[in-house]
Amino acid sequence: MAIDLPHQPARCDRPGRPRGLAGPREPHSGGQAPRPVPLLGLSAGLVAIVSALLEGGTYDWAPWVWLCLAAGVAAVVAVVLAEDRTPDSRAMALIPFGLVRERTSAVALVIQLVAFGGFSGFLLVFMLWLQDGQGYSPLDAGLVTIAFCAGGLAMTAFVGRLTVRFGRLVVGAGALTAAVGTLAITVPSSSVTTSISPWVVVPGLFIVGIGMNLVMPTLTTIFLSAVPPRYAGSASGVWTTSQQFGGAIGTAGLSVVFFTASGHSGHNNGLGASTLAITTALVATALLCFALPKPEIEPSA
Repeated sequence: MAIDLPHQPARCDRPGRPRGLAGPREPHSGGQAPRPVPLLGLSAGLVAIVSALLEGGTYDWAPWVWLCLAAGVAAVVAVVLAEDRTPDSRAMALIPFGLVRERTSAVALVIQLVAFGGFSGFLLVFMLWLQDGQGYSPLDAGLVTIAFCAGGLAMTAFVGRLTVRFGRLVVGAGALTAAVGTLAITVPSSSVTTSISPWVVVPGLFIVGIGMNLVMPTLTTIFLSAVPPRYAGSASGVWTTSQQFGGAIGTAGLSVVFFTASGHSGHNNGLGASTLAITTALVATALLCFALPKPEIEPSA
């Protein structure tokens, strides 16, 4: 899975902030030329983390796998801290330490890693279960997942107004809704011995789609509305990178859970173990949303 790295900060006009989501107003900073050493260090760190998660099961989680994982985390932390040492390095930081030190930004990034990892991993293991466990063709499996897209589309007209009115609570409600959807798929699927009817899983998929479209746009709005203007250029790159990195971690980690459980007890148990991990991640997301700031509702004119 490709991961886009954060963009260098560039001078730009601040987009309008949604009503009810207040944040600091500070002067902009000009753009700077990228530096290759931090870029290579961050790239190597992210690749090491994802590679360790992907290949750990293949090598029975040998000590070198854990060493690779630890080295990847250390490399990312080292890049962030090293670029915060001087004003010049801070001005062109790939991941500005001042940005991740802000409470709203830091919490939103953590929530996105957990939530998007769960959503991405869910789609992977569900497709694997349909094709390997239930004998669906790739075309048939893809058609079944239209219900997931339909659920997200159904919320499109409402999520903006809900975000302005309820803020962080929309994230929590979406995460819990998606958790209910995953359970609605897992419970009837755990006992089937023959190919399952697609109509059994369609309602759960629809509910998961609703939940995801409540979580991700709302979380993006909250994050970007709290970003100081001096980080406006780099913040979008950090957000996109964290989303893709969360997806990579989710697909890597949950594929390990799925194939490990499937190898021992069959594909139905693999789906059950994976959705248990996904449900746990979504419940954690709902709890973490309370660390985000409450919305400030402006009175109607």
